[in-house]
Amino acid sequence: MSNNSNDWMATPIPEILDRLASDHEWMRENLPQLWHFMEKVQEVHGEHHPEFFKLAEVVGPMFQDLESHMHKEENILFPMLRKMTDPNWDGDVASCGGCAPGPAGPMARMQIEHGMANDALAKCRTIAMDYNLPSDACKAYTTLYQGLAKLETLISEHTQIQEQAVHPRITELAAQ
Repeated sequence: MSNNSNDWMATPIPEILDRLASDHEWMRENLPQLWHFMEKVQEVHGEHHPEFFKLAEVVGPMFQDLESHMHKEENILFPMLRKMTDPNWDGDVASCGGCAPGPAGPMARMQIEHGMANDALAKCRTIAMDYNLPSDACKAYTTLYQGLAKLETLISEHTQIQEQAVHPRITELAAQ
């Protein structure tokens, strides 16, 4: 399925949540590897490419924030949204693990965190000069830049799908 929000608007929310959870799987698998490459490239190329120290100052905290964010989505927001979209849901937000005012609070927090991740990735792109590889780039350097670019795309799509195809529908459902 494309990432066009109109396509996602016709997709049942539980299916969208499965797609968003698969983004988390990719991140859990790849973020530690990307950090390993970050350390390796800093060690090998840091003397000639001091931007890697600035990049690490952005990437390290961002990776920690993403782990916390994924935990909140998987353990608070997504279960609440799954229950709310269950045909047998009784309409009681408290019954789905939510709290007053329902899903609005957790969704607003996730939007803030999505913005923070996108801002951090924009800083990464700037520091890494649009992920253009220098002539002395090794395989680790290349893999790191490709991985950060993929992460940027993944988080951008994740944010767009969640905020344009899930949150408005849940807000409407909660108002009923």
